[in-house]
Amino acid sequence: NPYGDFQTMVKKTCILKSGGFLFLGVPLTVQDLIQFNLHRTYGPIRLPLLYRNFHIVEMLGTAMETTRGSFAAQQFVVLQNKIGCKTS
Repeated sequence: NPYGDFQTMVKKTCILKSGGFLFLGVPLTVQDLIQFNLHRTYGPIRLPLLYRNFHIVEMLGTAMETTRGSFAAQQFVVLQNKIGCKTS
């Protein structure tokens, strides 16, 4: 599922209470890359989509790999849930 990472992040908004924190590390490159169920690297298109339901509290490490398929640059991000789940 090429959108499984985004679906998982939406599920995290329901697991964390509104205002809860998530610590996340993802591989960064200058160009987005999906190799389906093997791995993904995040670039200027997919990274904002991954964080869309969260406020970015702090980013540690800003290096981006310039070659495709290298997973050496991992940015560590502290995210805060801005949505949460509505209970009925």
